[in-house]
Amino acid sequence: MCAASLVRPPGGMADERGDTPSTIPNRGELLSPEQNGNYYLPHTTDRGWMMYRTAPDKVRGIVRFDPETGSETMILPARLSDPSSFTVDNDGEQIVFATPLTNLTSSGVTHSSDLFSFHLQSQTLERITTTGGLRHPALSGDGQRLFAIRQEKDAASLVEVDQNI
Repeated sequence: MCAASLVRPPGGMADERGDTPSTIPNRGELLSPEQNGNYYLPHTTDRGWMMYRTAPDKVRGIVRFDPETGSETMILPARLSDPSSFTVDNDGEQIVFATPLTNLTSSGVTHSSDLFSFHLQSQTLERITTTGGLRHPALSGDGQRLFAIRQEKDAASLVEVDQNI
């Protein structure tokens, strides 16, 4: 995934669905702030856009972003396994994310990631997994089901994760 500002593609020609610029408004309009930093694709929720942001002069984490005003509010300071390793339910109450872990074992240092859940209203953080290797979580819209990618050496598998911790 490329670290870039959110930009709608330029108009002028019909796209693969046959839409013309008159049916696709504001193509090419910069949505994220013009500043030194990276904004990644948002999850749209009932509470607004939730997106991962990194910037040299700000704490990295998941922010609520208003594309109309460009304002942002830090929701969860966090370092993600990669910029797309978080998900949000439709109402924006639950955020599940993968964060990198470093483990010291008898055979040396290993690196992995586990899933954590953050509930916005109660401001509670819970660790969901302890086995490592899970990333790219995806919640169902109602937040009842959680899926992730389990990485083991060169193989990636889709798994359903039990949230009853």
